[in-house]
Amino acid sequence: MNRLLRASSLLAGLVLTLCATVFVAPTSDARQGDAFQQKHEALTKEYEEAKTKWRAEYQAADKAKRKELNTKKPAPEYLAKFQALAEEAKGTETAPKALIAVMNVAMEARRMPEAVAAYDTVLANYLTSPAIDMLPFVAQQIVAPEQYEALLTKLQESSPHKNVKGAAAFMQWQMAQQKISMAGGDPNADAAILEMAKKLAKDYADVKAPFGDQTFGQMAEAFVFVAENLTIGKVAPDQEAIDENGVKFKVSDYRGKVVVLDFWGYW
Repeated sequence: MNRLLRASSLLAGLVLTLCATVFVAPTSDARQGDAFQQKHEALTKEYEEAKTKWRAEYQAADKAKRKELNTKKPAPEYLAKFQALAEEAKGTETAPKALIAVMNVAMEARRMPEAVAAYDTVLANYLTSPAIDMLPFVAQQIVAPEQYEALLTKLQESSPHKNVKGAAAFMQWQMAQQKISMAGGDPNADAAILEMAKKLAKDYADVKAPFGDQTFGQMAEAFVFVAENLTIGKVAPDQEAIDENGVKFKVSDYRGKVVVLDFWGYW
C-alpha cells in the first residue's frame, strides 16, 4: 500500500512538473517583441494625430502662415522616430513594420533615398516575415515598374505566409487591370482579368486585407459579380423596392418597357 502511495505521489509530481514546463512565462524575447509592437502602435497613432493637427492649422491659416507651416510638416520628425524604432527592434516582427512606415513617411517628407534604403533593408532581411503584407501596396511608389513586378512574383513564390501572398496576388491583379485601362480597354470585359479575380476569390477568401474590413476574396468577388452581371449587354439583376405609395415592385415588372431611373441623394 505504501509503495502504491509513493508511486502515486511520484506520478502526481511528474504531472505537475510537466505542466509547469508547458505553462511557462513568456520569454524575455517575446516580452521585448510585445513592447516593440506597442511602441510602434503608439508612434503610428501619434504621427496620425500630428498630421491631423497640422492639416487643421494649415486649413485655418492665411497665405503667409501656410508658407511657414509648409516648413513644419511632421513627416521629417517622425521619419527619424520610425527609423530609430526599426533599428531598435531589429530582428523582431516590429522591425519590418517600422521600415514600411519609414517608406511611407519618407515619401511624405520627399526624401526618396531613405524610402529606397528602407525598402532594400526589408528585401535583404525580412522577405519571409508575415509582417510585410503592406509592402506590395507601398513599394509600387518606390521602385521602377519592372522591379515592382519582380517583387510581387518573388513574394508569391517565396513567402510562406498567406497574408503576404494574398497582398502580392491582389496587386498583380490590380496591375493587370491598370495595364488594360491604360491601353484603352475595359478590365471588366477581359477574360484573363476575370479568371485572375476568380482565383483570388477562391485562394484568398478568408485573408483580410491590411486595410479596410474586407478580405481579398470579397473584393475579387465584387469584381466578378460586376463583370458577369453588370456589363453592357447583360440583363440587369432583379431588385425589389418600395415606391412612394408604399407598394412593392421589382425591376423585372418593367421588362420590355421604357424606364427612367432618377438617382439622387444629399451631400
